[in-house]
Amino acid sequence: MQGGNGGTNEASLHSGGNGGDLYVDTYLDVSLSTGGSVDASFTVPSYPVSEDLGSNGVTVSSDTNITSVDTGIEPATPGALYLVNGNTNVLCVVPTPASGDTCDSNSTNRVTGLKIAAGATVIVGLNDDQYNGDADNNDSTGQDEADFNLDNDLIVNGTLQMAALTTAGGTVDNRHGAAATDRDKGKLYLSVDGDLIVGKNGLISAAGDDATVDGDRGGDGGDIRIYNNDSLVHISGHINNSGGTGLGTGVGGNAARYSIGTTDSSGQLYLYTYGVTITDSSAVLASNGGSGADGGYAGHLELYSKNAFYNRAALYSNGGNGTGSGGAGNEISLESHSARLMNSGALESNGGSGGTVGGGDAGNIYFYGGFIGNMFNSGTIAANGGSTTDGTGGNGGYVEFYRYGGDIRTTGAITMNGGDSVNGTGGNGDELCFQTYSSYDYDYGGDVRSGDILISGNIKMKGGSGAINGGNGGDLTIYNDDYNENVIPSAGTTVLVNYNTLNMYGGDAAYSGGDGGDAETYTAGASTFGINVEVGSIINQVKIAAYGGDATGVLATSYGGTGGYIDFEAEGEAYYGNSGLNNSGKLIVYGGNGGSGGDSGGVCLYGHDYMKNSAAIDIWGGDASADTGNAGYGLRNDVEFYGTTDIENSGAIHGNGGNATGADAYGENAYSVYMYAGGQTINRATIEANGGTSTGTASNADGGDIDLYSEWTYTSNSGSLQVKAGTGGSGTVGDNGYIHLDHVDVTPADGTL
Repeated sequence: MQGGNGGTNEASLHSGGNGGDLYVDTYLDVSLSTGGSVDASFTVPSYPVSEDLGSNGVTVSSDTNITSVDTGIEPATPGALYLVNGNTNVLCVVPTPASGDTCDSNSTNRVTGLKIAAGATVIVGLNDDQYNGDADNNDSTGQDEADFNLDNDLIVNGTLQMAALTTAGGTVDNRHGAAATDRDKGKLYLSVDGDLIVGKNGLISAAGDDATVDGDRGGDGGDIRIYNNDSLVHISGHINNSGGTGLGTGVGGNAARYSIGTTDSSGQLYLYTYGVTITDSSAVLASNGGSGADGGYAGHLELYSKNAFYNRAALYSNGGNGTGSGGAGNEISLESHSARLMNSGALESNGGSGGTVGGGDAGNIYFYGGFIGNMFNSGTIAANGGSTTDGTGGNGGYVEFYRYGGDIRTTGAITMNGGDSVNGTGGNGDELCFQTYSSYDYDYGGDVRSGDILISGNIKMKGGSGAINGGNGGDLTIYNDDYNENVIPSAGTTVLVNYNTLNMYGGDAAYSGGDGGDAETYTAGASTFGINVEVGSIINQVKIAAYGGDATGVLATSYGGTGGYIDFEAEGEAYYGNSGLNNSGKLIVYGGNGGSGGDSGGVCLYGHDYMKNSAAIDIWGGDASADTGNAGYGLRNDVEFYGTTDIENSGAIHGNGGNATGADAYGENAYSVYMYAGGQTINRATIEANGGTSTGTASNADGGDIDLYSEWTYTSNSGSLQVKAGTGGSGTVGDNGYIHLDHVDVTPADGTL
C-alpha cells in the first residue's frame, strides 16, 4: 500500500503519492501472522542478568552471623555485617579501619548489594520489635523481625536464614501461650531495588526447627516478606517458613504465625515485585504447618508481580497432620497485575489429616490476572480437606481463576474434595470458579476484551464420606462476561474438553447423604454503544456427576442427599448470532437413596441462538428403603431447555420419582420437563416423568408434566413421552401428569405418548 514515487527533478515540485491506510475494527482478535499454530504452552523469556552489587557490595563466602546493635555502637571487627535496632532501612558493614559510628549515620558503610556464595550460611539477627510483644515500645528488646533494604542485587547461592526469637534482647515474644523457644524463628522484611536471584542450591529460610525431645512442640516459622522494585526476580532454589514437627504430645509448629498471649494470627510468605517474576521447576516455596499431636497451621503464600509472572515452582501451604486435629491449610495467591500469568507448578493447600478430633480445612487458591495478556495453567492444583478417624473431615478449599482481558486456559488436574471421616461427618467440597471480564485499563489507556475460557484436566470436588453425615459436593462456576458496557464485550467461548467425569456428587453416610454440587456457566451479553452484540457459546462434552450421596441407615429419618443444579446459559442479546449451547456430556443430578430418598436436582440449558443436547440426563428421586419412608421427588427443580431459535434434543431424560422398597413406604411424585423454542423444538429421545412405586398401605405418586413448545412453527417429537402415575400402594390412587405440544394437551389415558 505504498505511495507512488514523485519526480526526481526538484524544480518540477512533483509530490509522491500517499500510502494507503489499514483500518481494522472488530469485536474479535486481530492477528497479522506469517503462520503458526495455537497451543496452551508457554516459553519463559531469558533476560540478560549482570551481577550488580553496587558501590559497596558484599560477597559472603563462609558461615556468617549478622548481628544487631543499637545506633552509634559499631561492632569492632572490620568486615562484620550488622543491623541497627529500630532502623528498618540499612544493612551495614564495618569498614577497615572501623568508623566508630553505625551506618544509619554514616551512609558510606551501608551495604548496597549482597551475594551469598554456595555452601555459605548467613544467619540474620533481629532488629525490629514489630509486634511489641513485651509491651515496652523498645526496638532494642524483644525483637521479632529483621528489616533492611538493598539498593542493588541480592544473590543467594547459599543459605540466608533467620535467627531464633530467643536471640532477641530482653523479654521474647510468646508462642502458643508461652515464651518462645530457640526452635521459633524471627521474621524477614526485605526490600531489594536490584535483581533478586536465588540459585538452584540457594535457600531463604525462616522455618521452625523440629522438636528433638518427647513432648516438645515444633518451632514456629517466621514471616518472609520480600519487595522488589522494577527488576527481575528469578527463583531456582527454595524459600521456606514452614513449622517444625512436634514429638509425642507436642503439637506441630505453625508456619509464619505469631502469637501475643494466646491469640494466633496468620502470617505469610510474601513476594512482591514491580518487575518480572520467574521461578524454575527446581524451586520450592513452602509455608506448611508441622505435624504433631495437633497439626500446625499453614502460612499464607502470596506471589505478586506488577508485570509478567512465570511460575514453574511447587508452592505448598499444607496444614500439618495430627493425631488429634489436623492443621488448616492456608491461601495461595498468584497475581500478575498488568501482564500474563503462566503456571506449570504444583499448588497445594490441603488440610492436615486428623485422628481423635477432626481433619484440617484446606486453604483457598487464587489466580488473579490484570488487563493485558493470558492466564495459562498446566500444574496440578490440590485443596483437599484433611481426613480423620473421629470428628469432622476438613472442608475442601475454594479455587478461583479471575482475569480482566485475555484467555484463561487450564489443563492441570484440580482436586478440592472434602475429607473423609471414619466415625463422624465428612467434609464439604468447595467451589471452583472461572471468571473473565472485559474492562478499561487505566494504566495502559485502552479497552480490553475478555477472552476464551478453555478447561481441560480432571476435576474432582466431591463431599467426604462419613459414618454420620456425608459432605456436600463442590460447585463449578464459569463466567465469561463483558462486565462494562463501555468497552468491547466478550466474544469468547467456554469449552470443557476431554474429561471422563466432573465429580461433584455428595458423600455417602449412615444418617444423611451429602448434596450434589452446582455447575453454573454463563456467557452474558450486553449493549455496547447502544448496539446489542453477540457473545460466546458454551460447549460441554463432559459427564457431570452431581448426584446426592446415599444414606445407608434403615430409619425413615436417614435421608439421601439432594442432587445438584446444572445451569448453562449462553445469553447473547443480539437479534441473531452464534451465541449457542451444545451439550454432549451426560448430566447426573439424581437424589441419593436412603431410609428416605433425597430429591433430585435440576438442569437448565439456554442457548440464545441455538440449543443442542445429545446426552442423557438422569434426574430421578432417591429410593426409600425404610418402613414408612418417603422416596425423593424426581425433577424436583425441573429440566428446562430454552432457545431463541431452535432446540434439538436427542438425549434421554430420566426424571421419575423415587421408588419405595420398605414396607408401607411412599413413592414420590415427578415434576416437569420444559422445552421452549423461539424457532422449533425437535425432540427425538425418550422423556420420562413418571411417579415412583409405593408399597403396602402407602398412597401412590403422581406423574409429572412434559411441555414442548415452538413459537415459529410446530413442535416435532419422535421420542416416547411418559407421565404415568406411580403404582404399588393400596392407598390413594395417583394421577397421570400432562403432556403438552405447543400448549395443546395431548396426554393419552395411559400417560404414554
